[in-house]
Amino acid sequence: DEQNDDLEQRQSGILSLTEEVGTLRIEMVSEKKISLEQNETLNANLQAHLGDAKSLIGEQSSDLEKRQADILALTEEVATLQAGLESEKQTSLDLNGTLTARIRAIGEATLLMGEQTSDLEKYQADVASLTEEVTALQVDIESEKQTS
Repeated sequence: DEQNDDLEQRQSGILSLTEEVGTLRIEMVSEKKISLEQNETLNANLQAHLGDAKSLIGEQSSDLEKRQADILALTEEVATLQAGLESEKQTSLDLNGTLTARIRAIGEATLLMGEQTSDLEKYQADVASLTEEVTALQVDIESEKQTS
C-alpha cells in the first residue's frame, strides 16, 4: 500500500509538473507570439521610416544637384562678365591711349601755331618796315626827279 501511495503521489507530482510545464509552454508560446508581433510591428515601422528617409535623401540629393547646377551656371556667368569687363578695361585703356596721343598732338600743334604766329608777326613787322623804306625811297626818288 505504501508503494501504491508513493506511486500515486509520484504520479500526482508528475501530473502536476506536466500541467505546470504545459502552462509554461503555453505562456512561452504566447510570449513568443507577442514578441514576434512586436518585432513585426517594429520592423514595419523601421521600414516605413527607412522609406521616408530614402525619399527625403532623394529629394535633398535632387535639390543639391539643382543647386550645384545653379552654382555652375552662376560661375560661368561671372567668368563671362569678368571676361567682358577685362575686354572693356582694355578698350578703355586703348581709348585713353588714343585720347592722350590726340591731346599731345593738339598741344604740339598749338605750340607750333604759336611759333608760326610769332614768326608771322615778325614777317608782318618786317614787311611793314620794308614798306616804309620803299615808301621813303619812292619819296626820295620823286624828290630827286623834281630836283633834277
